[in-house]
Amino acid sequence: MNRRTWIWPAVVVVIAAAYPVGKWVVRAWVDRKIERNVGHQLPSFTLTSTDGRTFRSDELRGKVAVLHFLRSFCGSCEREKPAVRALASKLDPNDVVLWSIMTDRLQGYAEADTQATLARSKFEHPVLMADKAFADAFHGAEWSHVTPIWYVVSRDGEIVATLRGTQELAAVEEAIANARG
Repeated sequence: MNRRTWIWPAVVVVIAAAYPVGKWVVRAWVDRKIERNVGHQLPSFTLTSTDGRTFRSDELRGKVAVLHFLRSFCGSCEREKPAVRALASKLDPNDVVLWSIMTDRLQGYAEADTQATLARSKFEHPVLMADKAFADAFHGAEWSHVTPIWYVVSRDGEIVATLRGTQELAAVEEAIANARG
């Protein structure tokens, strides 16, 4: 067997093995960036919703807050949308506030793609559009494609939990219950 006969299959095997390892390393690193926010105060921010209203972080004081990051072209985000809608329908907005945060603009997605995602989502709670400063205050704008992510914030403004990846309703409800104390 000559060198060319075995080198290409060897290259394919090395690349095939390196991809999942590299993906695991990057995911672990990003997870640590997200988790480092636990115990810190919610950053001050002002964002605009998809319907043009302005939302400020100071509106969340005295309430448990759930910030749910999502984007278009995210299979995990699509899979958890029924849980997001179920959660929104169960919450007392005087006690727990749910805001979804779209990172589409940071990704450079076309407005038509964002609108199509919103139409499929059928969310009745506010959906805010993240800007670079906002994303940098959490886990970095360069990681705005890493979705879904949930931040749960206590009544006094402390980030008490982060959840990464597709979440079941029970996991988010447990984080909210823990934030209530």
